Amino acid sequence: MQSKNNEIEVKYKITNDQLKKCLLILAELGFINSSNAELVDSFLEIEKTELGWNFVRLRSSDGKFIQTAKKWEMVSGVKCRIEDEGEINELEYKKLKENSKITYNKIRNDYKGKFDGMEVTVSFDSIDEDVFIEAETFGELLETDKIKLKLKRYLNSNLGIDTQKEAPTMLDYVLSKQNK
Repeated sequence: MQSKNNEIEVKYKITNDQLKKCLLILAELGFINSSNAELVDSFLEIEKTELGWNFVRLRSSDGKFIQTAKKWEMVSGVKCRIEDEGEINELEYKKLKENSKITYNKIRNDYKGKFDGMEVTVSFDSIDEDVFIEAETFGELLETDKIKLKLKRYLNSNLGIDTQKEAPTMLDYVLSKQNK
């Protein structure tokens, strides 16, 4: 894997009506639709920790294959998500996918724009009948909590999203669906 990033994100479950409203508002705010894709996510390693899920995930989309390791760490008293991600070839992907524990498909639509001096991607993920909105940016580890608060305030004040309770992680969501 190649790059180390400090991805900072917030995610909420929304209704289809909220999705339609958000798309109109994002366009008014100058956000540009940057990609629409079907993603196939497969999890190779999964570990539940006190801080959250650590995992290694394979993602296939539009002929690209990406391997991502995400883990939670406390850095100077701040809960931070550490990501190590890189593209792999199709042969590596197929070989690794044979050992996957969980696989699911989702449709993702990404919109890129700026607010408060930050480059932000707002993604809408559809899995079955459920829709999720995610706002994501990158930043300094020690600024994670401050940036998350900015993202929440932005979603609430500009898009009308109730940011009191974040959505479950995709891994929690998929596991809960499998246990039904």
